[in-house]
Amino acid sequence: MSTRSWLPGRRVLVCALALTPIVLQMPATSRAAIFSWAYPASGTTNTTVNWSPVGLPGALDDTRYWQNASYGITVSSPADTASTVWMSNGGTPKFVGGTLRIANSFTVDGGSATSVTSGFVRAGWFSIGPGSLTITGSTTQARSTYPGATDYVGTASGLSSSLAVNGGAFFQTGAIVVPEYQGDIGTLTVAGHPFNSPASTLRSVYTGTYSTYQGDIVIGTQGTGDFELSNGGFVHTDGDLLVGTNGVGTVHVFHSGTYLNNPNPSLEVDGYAYVAENTFVGNGTDTYPGGSGLFQMDAGYASLWGMFLGDENGSSGGTLRMLGGTLVVNDGIVMSKANDGQLDLRGGTVRVTGRDNSIYYDDFPMSLNQAGPITISSQVGSPVLALEGGGTNSISSASPTALMLGRGGAGTLHMALSGLQVFGGVVIADSLAGTGAVQEDSASALNVYGPVTVGPGNGALSLLGGSNVSASGETDIAASATTAGALTVTQRSYAHCLAGLAIGGTLGASTPGNVVALVDTSSFIEDDGPTTRVWKNAGHLMLRDTSAAYLQNLYCSGEVGLATGQVKATSVHLFDTGSLHGTGQVAGAVALDDSTALLAILAGDPAGGALVAGDSTVTTGFRSSGLARVEQDTLVLLCKGGVPLGHVQLAGGTLRLPNGGHVRVGDLLEGAGRLEGDVLDDGTVDADAGGNINVAGHLTCLTGAITGATLAVLPGGRLSARGSLAATLTLGGGLDMGPTPARLTLGGSATLLSTDALTMRAGSLASGVQDTLVLTAPIVLHGTLDVRTILASPPVAGDTLTLVSGPSISGTFDSMTLNGNAPAGFVGLVYEPTRVRLAVLKNTAGVDPGPQPALPVALRFAALGGPHDGTLALDLPREATVRADLLDVSGRRVMTLENSALAAGDHRYVLDPALPSGVYFARAEVVDRTGLHVLTARCVRVR
Repeated sequence: MSTRSWLPGRRVLVCALALTPIVLQMPATSRAAIFSWAYPASGTTNTTVNWSPVGLPGALDDTRYWQNASYGITVSSPADTASTVWMSNGGTPKFVGGTLRIANSFTVDGGSATSVTSGFVRAGWFSIGPGSLTITGSTTQARSTYPGATDYVGTASGLSSSLAVNGGAFFQTGAIVVPEYQGDIGTLTVAGHPFNSPASTLRSVYTGTYSTYQGDIVIGTQGTGDFELSNGGFVHTDGDLLVGTNGVGTVHVFHSGTYLNNPNPSLEVDGYAYVAENTFVGNGTDTYPGGSGLFQMDAGYASLWGMFLGDENGSSGGTLRMLGGTLVVNDGIVMSKANDGQLDLRGGTVRVTGRDNSIYYDDFPMSLNQAGPITISSQVGSPVLALEGGGTNSISSASPTALMLGRGGAGTLHMALSGLQVFGGVVIADSLAGTGAVQEDSASALNVYGPVTVGPGNGALSLLGGSNVSASGETDIAASATTAGALTVTQRSYAHCLAGLAIGGTLGASTPGNVVALVDTSSFIEDDGPTTRVWKNAGHLMLRDTSAAYLQNLYCSGEVGLATGQVKATSVHLFDTGSLHGTGQVAGAVALDDSTALLAILAGDPAGGALVAGDSTVTTGFRSSGLARVEQDTLVLLCKGGVPLGHVQLAGGTLRLPNGGHVRVGDLLEGAGRLEGDVLDDGTVDADAGGNINVAGHLTCLTGAITGATLAVLPGGRLSARGSLAATLTLGGGLDMGPTPARLTLGGSATLLSTDALTMRAGSLASGVQDTLVLTAPIVLHGTLDVRTILASPPVAGDTLTLVSGPSISGTFDSMTLNGNAPAGFVGLVYEPTRVRLAVLKNTAGVDPGPQPALPVALRFAALGGPHDGTLALDLPREATVRADLLDVSGRRVMTLENSALAAGDHRYVLDPALPSGVYFARAEVVDRTGLHVLTARCVRVR
């Protein structure tokens, strides 16, 4: 067993091997006599009548009121009335008015029903048992005045005793014990009057004088103790509240009766509350088990320094039961041992405020170790457990699930400036009738060593203000058709170290509901588990305001919405009506696994941004069996070596393909919008009836088809095509049928702008090798015609070659070049109503190219600059198709420098400033009219 000593401003526990019995020292005087009141009906103490022995008792006399009748005793003398007073033999004495001053004890025994209805009773200490003492009336006071006094309610074995303070009365003691002995029954009641009246008050005061229970309220230390605080009652103790320490104890704070407009009760404990713990437990040295204790609040307010539930040496159990009201615990709530403690939250609020451990060194966080789950739930109330600061709190359980909120009703865990470790699973609103919530605020941290389940009831997990949550098991956010689960991560908060995340499951509900996982304002979620799932019809993952999701593998049959958000994953799979849309980035190998999958920027998404999807470092960076749709702004698709486009719909937006794109056999690019980058068409490019596909990059159609309404090649854009082109063509850029002779039939009308450049290749008439452009509609010629000779069989003088034919040809080309230079009399054009022919005036073999821009005389690929500003230089003496990659020393591709057709000239590639220091190699594959050339270069990068 241990004892306690107090230091100013601080509480410590001090261990002692033995406890010296406490003896209350009486004044060093002798009693003159024992006076007994013998009048059967009524009387006063200021007469000489009815006292035995005859005479008036004095300050040194013991006085006994020994009657069976009800009578009043009027006291007016300010002097000590007696040394000791007994109320005995079943009487009902009533003190009325004046000051009753008793040097030593005021004792109620023999079953007497004693009351103090007015005035001031001042006694060294009070002792009740068996019998009752009622102190009532708004001006009535009773005080224990002996230094270190302890009052007892229940001092007779096997019998009942009670102390009631009500009607606005005031009672002050050094300590109070209810009851004193094993087998006793004691009741302490502090209450207001049933009608509106001033609050009743009980105070236990620490006087600095040594006593076992100095300043404490002890309920059930041996027998059965009951403490009831209600209807405006107020209790304050300088010491501790001990409930069921060795016996059975109950504390009940409530509001009853029909007069509910009375003030709520209030309990203030400056020390700790021990519920079902042996007295002074907490230092691990006591060997006595506690008893059975209950602290219950139905209404009102209570504040404690800290609370202990149960006993490490075993007890019948300590319970904190909340049905209403507010309990404020400045430190924490501690369960000493599983099976010995229970937290039963069915209403009201428990606030664990925490303190600064650097100031109060004996402070402790909340630590709940319960046999079954900690359950915060009620069908009639809205219980709240609020952790509002301090160290890291903990909840553990012998069951797999350690914390349950809102099972069949409501339940909330609120955290602010606090930490909580849960050793087991967390379940929030797993019943369809449940409404549960975990709310984290102000840099709080929740660490769950198990799974987290939100729903399928109305469950919510909310993080804001820089808070975070982690879980070692899977986190499931679910709902039914009539409920809604939610995960909200906002204001620079994060959900991290998750071992799996599922959004939108049913978890046993017959039909799915609507689940939203919202991440915004620079927050993020991080799932380390193998799969993150967003379920069909119910799951919605929304990433906004520069927020991000860091995942391993995302499987989405629901919805992922971005508003300047990011998804960074190894792989992203959209299937079974799954969609990802918005502005931001989805980085990783993105796959639209079936025809129902959708990747899009929709009209309802935020304007002014772009959606960048895929991984440019792998050939599977983007693959599609579904639909990519652009209704506004820009969709950027990334894939090493060109993107397999699948089905793309342009609806006024832009499709950008920085690494090239491939419309495969069976693929379709359709709609009205802008196409940037290189596209190889082996499938179908189809402009819809509402507008154009505007080519700002390089569209190459070799074995595919270009159909539909209008294809516009913008100035600076380029079309390489052969075969047939069914769409109406507006050519403001370049049209080139490729490096080998080809025939191209334009099935629709063609409009040539002054900015166009039509490139055609011509050989000798004898060889029959040349480009031919066949028109099916009238055309007006504009722009530039660049004739390229075929070196293996160049045109010879006298040859006349038909380059363009059609039903009606008018106008002329604005200019003509031969091999990129002025014709210089070697060739000329013959314009006829249905054709344009090339007339060869001189042999072109060995023709002088004439004046031309300065071009490299040789093909070269090399590193330039120093290690801090390295640049790669590619010199092309003639136009070519180039693929250039930067590789690390292991041969792994770091980035693609070029993958397109380039004009002759100098081309420079500045290395990314963020590129790590090291040795790098570059490889360029150059295809021009002379064949394939492979070049390499080495460079060193120092940041």
